[in-house]
Amino acid sequence: MRTRHMITICAAAALAAVSRGCTKAEPGIIAQKCSSCHATAVIHEKKRTLDEWGRTVHAMKERGLALTAEEEKQVLEALAGHFGSD
Repeated sequence: MRTRHMITICAAAALAAVSRGCTKAEPGIIAQKCSSCHATAVIHEKKRTLDEWGRTVHAMKERGLALTAEEEKQVLEALAGHFGSD
């Protein structure tokens, strides 16, 4: 039952991404670093500039997100590249 539920969630997230124009696969760094606290479907709903994503990542770090400097760069590039409003 749990597997079926997870498949449904993943399918819904993929459909949401495609319907919002995100045709690229979600970067692995986003799934790895962001999904430990919330579903990545939340990210698919957002369109932000690089500066806005930077503020969001900073806020997540204040809540406990652990990122190296290189991981933070990768996360920001992925967010801005796939979910940016620029």
